[in-house]
Amino acid sequence: MILLPRKPSVVNLTQIGVFVTAQAIYPDIEVSEKGMVQSLEGLSRDEALCCCALINRIVSGPGTEDIRVRQERAIQLALNDDERNKVNEFWKNGAWKIPPTFFFRGQLLELMRWISKHCKNLTNDGDTFQNAATKSKFVRCALIASGLWNNRIFGNKLDGIGEANIDEARLKAAGPFWKAFEEANPAPYPRETLGHGWAFFSKYFPKRYPEFEAEFKRITGLSVEEYFVCLAGVSTKALIGTEQDIFFRPATFGNATAYSDLFPKFLAHESQSSEQLAEDLWNDFDKSGYRAIRARPILITENKTAVVLDPVFFSERISIGSLFQITAQAQSANEVFGRFGLAFEDYVSDMLRRAYPSARGLVDRLACNVKGADADGEFEVDNILNDVKDLVVSESKSVWLKEGAILGDDFLEEIRLKYSETTASSIERRKGVSQLARIVRAITNDIWKGQGDDFKEVRRIFPLLIAHDTKVATLGAVLAKEFDALLGPVPGGRRVEKLVILTLADLEHLEASLENFSLVKFLDDYCSAVPDRVATVYSFLTQSAYTQKLKESQALLDSALALFNTAQTVLFPKDSGPK
Repeated sequence: MILLPRKPSVVNLTQIGVFVTAQAIYPDIEVSEKGMVQSLEGLSRDEALCCCALINRIVSGPGTEDIRVRQERAIQLALNDDERNKVNEFWKNGAWKIPPTFFFRGQLLELMRWISKHCKNLTNDGDTFQNAATKSKFVRCALIASGLWNNRIFGNKLDGIGEANIDEARLKAAGPFWKAFEEANPAPYPRETLGHGWAFFSKYFPKRYPEFEAEFKRITGLSVEEYFVCLAGVSTKALIGTEQDIFFRPATFGNATAYSDLFPKFLAHESQSSEQLAEDLWNDFDKSGYRAIRARPILITENKTAVVLDPVFFSERISIGSLFQITAQAQSANEVFGRFGLAFEDYVSDMLRRAYPSARGLVDRLACNVKGADADGEFEVDNILNDVKDLVVSESKSVWLKEGAILGDDFLEEIRLKYSETTASSIERRKGVSQLARIVRAITNDIWKGQGDDFKEVRRIFPLLIAHDTKVATLGAVLAKEFDALLGPVPGGRRVEKLVILTLADLEHLEASLENFSLVKFLDDYCSAVPDRVATVYSFLTQSAYTQKLKESQALLDSALALFNTAQTVLFPKDSGPK
């Protein structure tokens, strides 16, 4: 049986910390593309990529270890005594309260990109961390990658931010902070992603898109269950096993069962060679970003060893990979994404319903898919939780931003297009934040028409945006400002709190825990502690008294365990399997 830790994940996702500079370790180093290409000479491609994957697993794999513990392990593995001493000097001379960060996910992804293109497989492949000179060469390249990453993400994008007012500064920093958040955070626990991924694609999405199973089988050659069993099997290596377990031989997976034919089909869609990686990573990178690793996170080396390059992207494959398997060949990708959005709304509503079940003879506090109307016409509210004088109004959104827009000048317009409204938006095209503003305005101005109460007793409203994409949490202050502008003045005697952003992961952490506290109480405490919405809900959850009250979802755990146990039987039948 697969043994999974039951402690809820409480890693702080918002503190990136202080980065060690290249010059602090190697004063003569040239942080440039030219310097990178020159420094890469002598590194063997597959071996160097595997080293990146190993350190990436240490610093950004799932778990509750403090970031300094992860850094110490990675530094001990890769740096020599002289380099470690210089890191300590950098720390002491800077007088920082926390140890500096040497390795981080964005840096390692950047390094993978350069290795894939400019390195070749050499006869000494395999000695990167055994040969002192080769190991130091790898460290130099990692430091250059840090500088290139910093230039790409921030560059001069924050110039003048000190002279701007706080709102302008947040808007200017939104894109870079989004990317920094995305490329510096660890992966979630596999039981969480496997639990909701399997529940979503085996139950919720097929209800909204009945053709899904047949289309998925036609495209991949696998049933949805077979695909998830393979994901669970690789997770035991990439996310649960020891750090050395991330290197595995695909030929041994299910070789004595029916999966000996199925697992190669899985790999055909989820893996790639280093040659393929180089070609795809360097194909219009500004627009596509790391799509090559997102789509195929498993590397197959020349000697037929497999490794998951990035635990975060692999977790994304578990969570939403099944969707993108079919959208690439769908006649109408927009229709598929639309069905996915409806299924996500169903999934969120069911989580809230489990926390606030209906009971005969009692007032039903939670209403889902509520029909309403104002002077402009009819609309639908995803969920309304009525706590007499307090009202929680939520809208659920599952959209993804264009990669090329995140660091561009039109980032805010992209955000408004996906989560609010643009200057060209019609009423029907308003989304998320704009919908919430319209709904709340109808309630506060007593012009609500349609299903439900007249809400005349309500004195306080919590507007809640529930987002599938975790990174939307970085936009709390920006979208709260957007909501306030769209809402307009609130009549006396009523209060509307600033917009709160809950991610899917936040809601899954809260669902089972709401037997220990009410959602209204939690939102009230968050609003008081984080009035500007700069800190995320997850950060508040894991750095407050609520940490001790968290319980993980038994539904997610049961779903994940079923997959792991099936994977144990069909992929590792000859031994007790990874623990």
